[in-house]
Amino acid sequence: MMAVRRQSPESGHRLENSSSAKDPLDNRRDSKALDYLTVIIGFGLCRAWIVLCLATPFSAGGTPMINRLYLVVGLVSALVVAVATKRLGIDLDVLRRHLYLLTGILLAASIIAMPPAVFWSIEPLVLLSVILGGCGAGFLQVLWGEQFAGHETRFAASVAPAAAILTAVLVALTASGVSAAGALVGYLFFPLLSFSMLVYKAQRSAMGFTRPTSPAKPDVASGITAPEVEDGASRNTGREDDISKPLGMQLVKLMVSIMVFSALCRLFDVLPHNHVDPFGFFGGSALFSLVIVGGTFLIFALVLKKRFDPVFTYRMSLPVMVAGFVAIALFFDVQAPLCILLINIGYEFFDILAWILFTEIARRRALHAFRVFGFGVTFMFAGMVSGSLIGSILNALITTGELQVTVIALFCTLSLVVVAFLVMPEGTLQQLISAVRSDKRDSEARPEAPDIQGEPGGGCFVVGDQGAGVAERISVDRLEANCAAVAEAYGLTPREREVLVLLAHGRTVTIIARDLMIASGTARTHAEKIYRKINVHKQQELIDLVDGFATGAG
Repeated sequence: MMAVRRQSPESGHRLENSSSAKDPLDNRRDSKALDYLTVIIGFGLCRAWIVLCLATPFSAGGTPMINRLYLVVGLVSALVVAVATKRLGIDLDVLRRHLYLLTGILLAASIIAMPPAVFWSIEPLVLLSVILGGCGAGFLQVLWGEQFAGHETRFAASVAPAAAILTAVLVALTASGVSAAGALVGYLFFPLLSFSMLVYKAQRSAMGFTRPTSPAKPDVASGITAPEVEDGASRNTGREDDISKPLGMQLVKLMVSIMVFSALCRLFDVLPHNHVDPFGFFGGSALFSLVIVGGTFLIFALVLKKRFDPVFTYRMSLPVMVAGFVAIALFFDVQAPLCILLINIGYEFFDILAWILFTEIARRRALHAFRVFGFGVTFMFAGMVSGSLIGSILNALITTGELQVTVIALFCTLSLVVVAFLVMPEGTLQQLISAVRSDKRDSEARPEAPDIQGEPGGGCFVVGDQGAGVAERISVDRLEANCAAVAEAYGLTPREREVLVLLAHGRTVTIIARDLMIASGTARTHAEKIYRKINVHKQQELIDLVDGFATGAG
């Protein structure tokens, strides 16, 4: 099996010299650490910017209405991305390039318009800046979501809570006293830095906005022809429609649950209370909840690692939010900030869970990342708008004495119970994860690689303790580890590594193009370059090389 390593003289020379330079394993670790830091900082800046926009009174009057306008524009922009990914028939490479370009323009225009609007109190210019910023915020979150989907689910389980902590720290440091002058610095630099890091991360992962290369022609002189893979058009026809069927109503229920959780949490942001917030030194209870949840979540993710179960997070979120609503009913007049802290802790657990689930769905190729995160951001913003509107109405009723806070808390508790038992019970969440993961198994099935039960399957993470599921999980982990070793040994680019994994799973060029959201010609070009670099001529030879690489490696 050591002969596998000698198929490429260049790679052999590279490996011999690696000890004098740097171990390939160290390179992979450094690259992975850089990915973590880039996404944590970039996504944290994005969320901090959004929080600042919603918390800072840039306008002398009508701040709640401006906040709602910001959210409405943001949800519309995210919805447009989700719909355009499929309904308009736009090539995804083209859509991605236009989306990056449009996001940069919107953010730059918003940043330029805000300073004069604030310093000279030009309300129309403030309004324009908010509209541009809201649209850019919707796009920016969806684009960061695509970067989440480019990594394993454990990546999201670590990055999302770390970014939440960073968000809280950045807002607490920037918006001291929640003044427009103090927050203006964050408003100007947070989106700029976030978008810059997004572009950098996208280029590292080959998911940027550069034009795809033209399909390469076969190298006749070298005797290497185009990859011998079937076109797969018939297999790809209506694939996403077929995928949406097993997910079914579970996806709809997830989105509705996200909207309800957001609305219930934001509802209490506008209710008045006269108590001193014990966490005022950190910007308030809502910000401090990000630190508590982020720290707790990171501990779970680091301790449990591959055993991490998203359902466990859901089990924590529901009782904490219910406890918060009960505390509102009983102790709102005594210590309102602590009651609101409980509600925010429960919501932030669910918010991080949502991003993990979006990543899981997109990573397992159940739906395109733009569609998943587009709809997710849409429903999240819709819930925030609804909560703000309902809270303002209830606030007026409380002020006139027509309604008591206790009644509102009981109604919120009832709403949460309905969601927990009818809309998104734990069993439905399990079904959603099972449907997504079983789709991954079906899409990667190969007749020549039967599983323990004799059925075609490529292996995946499955819910349950069945022996076949454990074996499949080990098989997929080993194959991806082998692909990483091959990619490092033969000097493949990040995008070529992604294509290599799919080729090793037996995927066709057409399906690879769909899964990675690139043009078919671009996918074929990547495949041809991989074949040349590792010195194989057929897909089966590539599969054999990857499969044997682990044995040769030890």
